[in-house]
Amino acid sequence: MFGGKISRARGLLLVILAAVVIVHGTQFLATKLWFSQRTHVPNVTDFTVQVWGTEDLVFSGDEIPELPMFKPETGQWTLAGQRVEDFAELVRGLEVGPHGSNPHVVVHLPPSATADHYRQAIASLTEQGICQVGVYSPIPAAEYIPPNKANPDWPPKGYVSVYRILNVRPNSLRSEECEDRFPPWPPS
Repeated sequence: MFGGKISRARGLLLVILAAVVIVHGTQFLATKLWFSQRTHVPNVTDFTVQVWGTEDLVFSGDEIPELPMFKPETGQWTLAGQRVEDFAELVRGLEVGPHGSNPHVVVHLPPSATADHYRQAIASLTEQGICQVGVYSPIPAAEYIPPNKANPDWPPKGYVSVYRILNVRPNSLRSEECEDRFPPWPPS
């Protein structure tokens, strides 16, 4: 009689112990799974830009304006046949007025430029601290510019919109934020 109570108590204790192990094991696995999914994944986007608050530029005429040209095959910038080493003298919009300043550089890419050429170009600009960039195109990529229903001829030929480079992936695995060498001044 005494032996039967012990085996019944032992069985109940084993069932309780098994339930505790199952609950804690499930909780441990769920926690491990949750933390493994929440690990930081590095930013691997090629580049991220945002529309910047400077007025848009329009270059008139049929001639291509004299702007720095990116050569994708060499990764170099040239202006009037000369290599551009520093963009400091080419920065526009440094004047501070009642609306602040909007320092930016306007550049030109070859018509055959790909998205990777664009990435290489802005990566080389961000290395010099240039974070506001307008890319000239004689015929703008209208599909990337929001439509203006009031003016169906928008954007005009020679239109340049200035964008702020938020981050770009140079030849590494991670995107890097652009650090302004010529930060804008806020309105006074």
